[in-house]
Amino acid sequence: MKLQHYILAFAIASSMQLTDFKLGLVKVGDLFSVVLIFYYFLNIGRKHFYKPYIQLFKLFVFYFISSIIVMIWVKIYLPSSDLSILRQPGWISISRLIQLLGCVCFGLIIHDILVTNSKRFNDKFLKQIDQFVFLFFCFFILMYVLSFIGVDSPFVYGGGRLRGGYVEGGPFGLFVVFYFIVRNFLFGRNLKWLVLVIILIAATQSKASVLFFIVALILQQLYKQKISIPKVIGTLSVLLLFTVIINSYFDFVDRIEGYISDYNEIELQIAKRPDDANLIMGRIAATVIAPKMIEDNFLLGVGLGNYSLTRNNPNYLGVLPSVKEWDLTGLGGITNLLIETGVIGIFLFFRILYILYRKTKYKVLKYLILIFIIVQFFGVQTYFQYIWYLFGIITAIFYCKERYLEEPLTMNLTIK
Repeated sequence: MKLQHYILAFAIASSMQLTDFKLGLVKVGDLFSVVLIFYYFLNIGRKHFYKPYIQLFKLFVFYFISSIIVMIWVKIYLPSSDLSILRQPGWISISRLIQLLGCVCFGLIIHDILVTNSKRFNDKFLKQIDQFVFLFFCFFILMYVLSFIGVDSPFVYGGGRLRGGYVEGGPFGLFVVFYFIVRNFLFGRNLKWLVLVIILIAATQSKASVLFFIVALILQQLYKQKISIPKVIGTLSVLLLFTVIINSYFDFVDRIEGYISDYNEIELQIAKRPDDANLIMGRIAATVIAPKMIEDNFLLGVGLGNYSLTRNNPNYLGVLPSVKEWDLTGLGGITNLLIETGVIGIFLFFRILYILYRKTKYKVLKYLILIFIIVQFFGVQTYFQYIWYLFGIITAIFYCKERYLEEPLTMNLTIK
């Protein structure tokens, strides 16, 4: 591998890890996305673009055009007067478009590398990315341990909760589990990685990551070629034990009951805790606001990035107070797409993925496509680059299979 390959591998790993870190006004991952967009734009006449990427480019441009159109009737309620230019009406949609196009380019660069190089190079390149991700994880664990002796860092917050390069521990935990699932199919099972991931899940206190991990394991069993009763019983027993242990640590049941109580008694809870950001913003507030917003903007949504600019509409708030801070749903990419692009947008997005799903006979590819979708129901935004790392791997295998080329990876195309 040449120096530029190591630099590219580090840039890819950094973009997946440092989603909340900025260079000036621009996030690290977004900066890399802009570079990739320019690269593909300058080479548009010399490169062949695989069909799913052309479809995604067109779809995301359609999202932007529809976002401009809906501005005619969607009512804007600015959360505060000191918003940066990238969060102003219109500009936020441009910002989201760049992020989405950048994510497509992120998947495309992985795809191109895998289909234009030898299997041996591809394995070395992906293993280099894997090594950089591993080093990031080890560094974050070190910062977590040092926090107990008074060493402050931006990677640990809230009295000892690890968030890595993410805004909170929950999203970071989801990334950890997602990447662990993907690398298992690329490189096989590894005890060192399993121990590392367990430590990270505990340090992040990410409830969503545990639930996602359980769902992923159940799906894996369902997609196996041969499912025996003893294996199913064994898997369910391990999952049950795992759930009991994790529940004793995270106190899942009480937390879930707390969420349900907050939602069912939201008027009472707001009277008690009118300034509690966890109640009047984020996921709980979105469960009240989002259904009304979707009903009011059913076909085309409110426009890319416009949830934060329309959530203070009195028709959507109900008993909730308006907020001055920038608020996101916390409900994940698929729900956000439904809110911001409507049923038309979500249908077109799923259509692209469904075509890929139907075209393959390999269970592992069907499984990985579902993982790409399901993780977005657990809180991962569509414009997070790391899910497109998986998409690039999926499309590379599709491309080579369609053209009877050598498989781009040494991974086995059956779930073991």
